[in-house]
Amino acid sequence: MHHLLAEEKLCLDKLNRPLKALRISITDKCNRKCSYCLPENYALNRPFIKEDDYLSIPEITSIARSFVKLGVDKIRITGGEPLLRPGVVEIVEDLSATAGVRDLSLTTNGLLLKRFARSLKSAGLGRVTVGIDISVDYSNILTGLDEAKRVGFKNTKINVVIQRGLKQESLLKLTKYCRDNELILRFIEFMDAGNCNNWAPEEVISAESIIHWISYHFPLVASDSNYYGEVASRYKYKDGKGEIGIIASVTKPFCRDCTRARISADGKFYNCLFASSGFDLKKALHSGLEGEALEETLSSLWAGRIDRYSEERQLFRNSGIKLKKVEMFQIGG
Repeated sequence: MHHLLAEEKLCLDKLNRPLKALRISITDKCNRKCSYCLPENYALNRPFIKEDDYLSIPEITSIARSFVKLGVDKIRITGGEPLLRPGVVEIVEDLSATAGVRDLSLTTNGLLLKRFARSLKSAGLGRVTVGIDISVDYSNILTGLDEAKRVGFKNTKINVVIQRGLKQESLLKLTKYCRDNELILRFIEFMDAGNCNNWAPEEVISAESIIHWISYHFPLVASDSNYYGEVASRYKYKDGKGEIGIIASVTKPFCRDCTRARISADGKFYNCLFASSGFDLKKALHSGLEGEALEETLSSLWAGRIDRYSEERQLFRNSGIKLKKVEMFQIGG
């Protein structure tokens, strides 16, 4: 386990959690309708953000630079599907040129990855994470993964949400593919993110069950985390052929180590994946907030942070309180 150095000067919240990572959604639109994120019946009946209401590229860059000055060194570009956003390569280029950004990555569903892989790599993108819905045919995504590998992307992660009803043979097929192609497969427990995915606890397959099942086919051994606040528990294959990760937000909440701030495509700053509301940064920018004043505002918002929904989930369920949470596709998970 990697620990924070005592001499590091960090922006801390009320639970002593440092601000280290930023996730920037650049669109809420998506060309996939996955049941755990943006179900088809929900997508058909909701307006998406108008492009005029997106954060502009200069606004994205300005916000990112302010966060970096507060201690952020990891930035992830998300969506929706970020490769649908006009100017996505320019966004990557600007963020990769921002001093202090140690790790710049992008999460995509992979459908457009073959088309964009080379230009994203040339623009300075460090890593790619691909979310695969294994309940549907994903063979067209594999060509994108092949292209990403060909142009030089390494340590590519594959995210798979696991819930009741998925076929074990599909999981085994994908596990074998990732082992054979040096991809890091990460299983994600089905979470109650947003309001539209019909989450129920009985639909969750626990991390423990997933590990047991994978180990039956490919023996595993637990591994240390790569850095403080890493969300995935890591396991290496005993035969040395790669690793997998488990993101267990439901059965083993990791809120106490959460270091991530999130920005929606229209400029809302959210302190938590399960937040109900966000601070309107776009409006603040248009009112003239910039420079040190912007940094002070962001620092103050983080300093007041007490969010730890995953640890309090059962309390809310027992109380009967129903929270109106931001949707997954609006802030990218």
